[in-house]
Amino acid sequence: MNRRRFLHRVTFAASASLLPWKGYAAGPYEPLLKTITDPLSARQIGMTYLAEATLGQETAKIHAALSEKFGPISSLPKLRPEEIKALIATRIQQDFDCNDCVWVDGWLLSRSEAMLFALAALHA
Repeated sequence: MNRRRFLHRVTFAASASLLPWKGYAAGPYEPLLKTITDPLSARQIGMTYLAEATLGQETAKIHAALSEKFGPISSLPKLRPEEIKALIATRIQQDFDCNDCVWVDGWLLSRSEAMLFALAALHA
């Protein structure tokens, strides 16, 4: 599978984000998790990242890192889905611009992507 197809399947397909996703526990992170179009792949990547990352599987550390990347998580439910997708896309681009990337199972991901997938793994 090439990177384009992989990212297309895993992240932000506009049509899929309009459908309600019931696979994750409700909470302040639900708006981020709803942008994931392939939850199974996201969870697998997230588990691999958690196994390799220095954050480990400590949920509080992942949540703190996500707040650092995406701002106050409490503000996410107030945003429209397209605003959340734009925020995520901006963070991913900023990560690549700043070389804030990680290798996960042979894939070069932005740290924001990896943490989003880790969140999916933790809240599955």
